[in-house]
Amino acid sequence: MTTDNTAPIETLTDAETADPATDTDEAPTDASTTAPPWGDDFDPARAWQTISKLREGEKELKARLGVAERDLATATSRATAAEAATLAARREALIARASLPDTLHPFVTANDEDGIAAQVETLRNALTEGASNSRRPQAAVIPGHGGEDDTPHNADAIVAGIR
Repeated sequence: MTTDNTAPIETLTDAETADPATDTDEAPTDASTTAPPWGDDFDPARAWQTISKLREGEKELKARLGVAERDLATATSRATAAEAATLAARREALIARASLPDTLHPFVTANDEDGIAAQVETLRNALTEGASNSRRPQAAVIPGHGGEDDTPHNADAIVAGIR
């Protein structure tokens, strides 16, 4: 069984391939019979002068915009620097008020006043607890080697320990 590949190819007519958006039912009009879209009173010199003024105005506005953007960037950087200086001054004031040693200043790292106060309070509490609850063993004073021994001597316990 063989197939016939010689069947005629369908061709489209010009009417079928035409773009419907450009296809109009009106008859083509002569250019001299229609008015130009810019009107009858078009003056090329005046139009060019208007375009030139608009371009100059645009250049001037772009230059003013550039100056304004630079001024804004400068003001923003100054405000950021002032805010950082104010925060540093507040941090130092809170640390000084808490009487923290200089070695603990780097541990205060918060970026707002409440956080700084909380960190300073935590460090101050750690210092006071550390001073009262020392983890170092207290040296036992041996009688006869200086100082006074506060522990009472139990002679019977000593004699019992020797036996």
